[in-house]
Amino acid sequence: MLSSGLVKSTMSFAKGDEGELLWVKHLEGLGYKNVEVSTGKTYWDVRDDTGVKYEVKYDEKAMYWANRRNEPPNFYFEYWSTTRDEQCGIYSLEAEYMVYIIKDEDKRVAYTFDVDQLLSHLESADYVTRGNKAFGDNNAKGWTPPIDELIAHPDSGFLKTIELTP
Repeated sequence: MLSSGLVKSTMSFAKGDEGELLWVKHLEGLGYKNVEVSTGKTYWDVRDDTGVKYEVKYDEKAMYWANRRNEPPNFYFEYWSTTRDEQCGIYSLEAEYMVYIIKDEDKRVAYTFDVDQLLSHLESADYVTRGNKAFGDNNAKGWTPPIDELIAHPDSGFLKTIELTP
């Protein structure tokens, strides 16, 4: 363990950290040698050699819900804690980039965003908001923009899509 409370990317990942593992493997495949993963109370998940920080979300259920509702898949960006009655989630991030990974059968697709531009767009857009009761702890609200709509919007902060190897 590093003095900062971080560990090198050779750490053992728990099931809930599959997204971080996928992103670390991607960065290492690009040639980064000292990718770090947060293990403590930080507002980012992965940091590369240059100090760039990423928030990584892994969504196993986006395609399930889209198919069940017969609609395009949505992202879920948490922004409000209903138990603390205050901003949380995307408002708390210290990461420069959001990496939102969607599981679709055998594929894992990462959608990458500039966090500041994404937040500005979400605040000004009129996306549906939902609680997280159906797929979480029932303690937050989040914006649920359709994936295709968000990535097509020129000021959403969308950068690119990357297919990751599981």
